[in-house]
Amino acid sequence: MNIARESLVTLKKSEFDGLRCQHDNDEVRSLARRIVKAMDTLPHGVNVRLGPWVATSDEAKEAAVTIATIAARELAEKWALTELSVEVDKPQISAVQSGAQYRTLLPHHDGGNCSFLTPSKRHVESWQVSDRTSQVAEVSTTRNHKLYQGFLVQEVGDRESLTPYYDLTEILADQFHVEKGRAPSSITELAAHLGSNLLHSLSVLREHGGGYVQLSSILGSKELIYLLVNIHHSHYVFSDREVNLFPDLSTITSNSRESTESTPVLYLFDKMWESRLGINWEQARKRYEHVVSTQKHDLVLGHNIILMHGGLNGGTNRILDPICLVMPAPVGEGYESWLANAWEESYKRRSVAGQ
Repeated sequence: MNIARESLVTLKKSEFDGLRCQHDNDEVRSLARRIVKAMDTLPHGVNVRLGPWVATSDEAKEAAVTIATIAARELAEKWALTELSVEVDKPQISAVQSGAQYRTLLPHHDGGNCSFLTPSKRHVESWQVSDRTSQVAEVSTTRNHKLYQGFLVQEVGDRESLTPYYDLTEILADQFHVEKGRAPSSITELAAHLGSNLLHSLSVLREHGGGYVQLSSILGSKELIYLLVNIHHSHYVFSDREVNLFPDLSTITSNSRESTESTPVLYLFDKMWESRLGINWEQARKRYEHVVSTQKHDLVLGHNIILMHGGLNGGTNRILDPICLVMPAPVGEGYESWLANAWEESYKRRSVAGQ
């Protein structure tokens, strides 16, 4: 497991005191810049450790919202994101499927109906803003565009508290190489490739009443089963609608029951990876996964567009307060500049790694 050691941000007492008193001083602004730089340059989220400075859940939440607010202010000023704000959602308690000992969330965008990686108009001028939503009828959170996902860990729960991240341009570039037989020549070419993948997927999703843009859409899957079945967590039970649409899911379910190491969803996820990159999910994890390990009262903030994230081996009683940085819609010159920078920072990471 590739633990992301660089993710941890520790606070000095003077920094925490400045946050608690809501001081707008050089030290607090320096902290905001440090967090924003980490979120925008690392291939994983950041983990701000509040535990040493807070005694209660309410104190931790107040501090977490304050940190998210100063980060949002720094980003708004840097990229002219005038409508950027902090969204605090209702607490989430981990639900483990009956008969399972844990739950693993597979790679996803938070709010994946209207928050997913697209080309920036700086790289693909023809990209339409309307193609930054799948037009789904119902959503599980809000319809705001989530630039950064995050949460405060109020309780770790009965098992592990691990959040894995996946750098999408790295995965997409490898998929490009498998499909084309060569590496992409530029960000523009890779972004245009993503655009082509997405336009096909979006047309399929809209034809079937909307849906969330999953990793299969990013990677250009053509098989409807990978685009329309909810591949969200390891022990998900296929819905009756999904089984009616794809009868093979019944066979997958029966076959996976004979294996102690797989579930129907993981079997299907394996097949999706094999079809697009020629590797299975475990091989993909070793290649792409960066894991942020958390404790009680840690605040995690991560890029929600250039990265996907998941959740490894979570148990019951894990309680998270979702805290995201959002905009009403992914539009405007500021947003295009911010998105272009995300592409460029991610592409730069590939170059530094010698890819």
